[in-house]
Amino acid sequence: PAGTYLINPNKSLSNMEACLVHMLSTHGVVLEPRRNGNICAVRDVEKKKRIFAANQAPDLSANLECYECNGCGQGYWWCDRPTSSASRVKNQATRLFELCLRGGVPIVEGGLHMFDFVNVQAEREKGRTEGIMDQLEHLDVVKWLKSDELACPFDFESAYALRDEHDQIVGESRAFTNVTFDFVGYLDYVFFEASRFRLLGQLYLPKSFHELNERVELRNGHLLPSDVWPSDHLAVGAQLSIPVVEEAGNKNTKDGVGDTTF
Repeated sequence: PAGTYLINPNKSLSNMEACLVHMLSTHGVVLEPRRNGNICAVRDVEKKKRIFAANQAPDLSANLECYECNGCGQGYWWCDRPTSSASRVKNQATRLFELCLRGGVPIVEGGLHMFDFVNVQAEREKGRTEGIMDQLEHLDVVKWLKSDELACPFDFESAYALRDEHDQIVGESRAFTNVTFDFVGYLDYVFFEASRFRLLGQLYLPKSFHELNERVELRNGHLLPSDVWPSDHLAVGAQLSIPVVEEAGNKNTKDGVGDTTF
């Protein structure tokens, strides 16, 4: 889920790995170990040499195991020496996975695939023994991120809502607020409670690509930002009024009831 995780460099840099566990646990992340895709061992010596050459590496085909993804063609090689980069990456990934297990981060039921050598129950028990789970401060402020069914106590509606002939909201009156080379969508809203506010007007939003580029027809001239629309998001805005009712004993309001517009 989206979110921001702030780390105090004066206190946290000495234990960044625990910060990772804290972040995953707090935000309700569930780990899903991935299988190694369609990576196949390469036995042909000449093909091994081509893989090393394609990655601008010295020819180590006689010394290292070599693999290739049969989907994208990416080549890989492996060395079991503890000082090799491949071993260091694998060991660090394993350490972080085990630390997450000790910290109580949940995992998807099923095979561990690339981590099938890790004993999940043993790592969970280490976490309980070492008290790692007790040391993690779970933040109540983001507990709602873990809820499958979020509810809002306010009756909001969009300032740009589209209504049918029966005055029922059927969608948005504009097709987009963001237009890029590979995305067109409505991302920006102004919400208000109709029972408490009156909608007087909205900030102008173009309804079509032509309106985004009506001065000069340019190839892809409708993309944001542009010289006319200087942001990758179109600005949305609304003018609202709220009733102001005189409180008992307040003699500053002449008529007792009025509107404040903003």
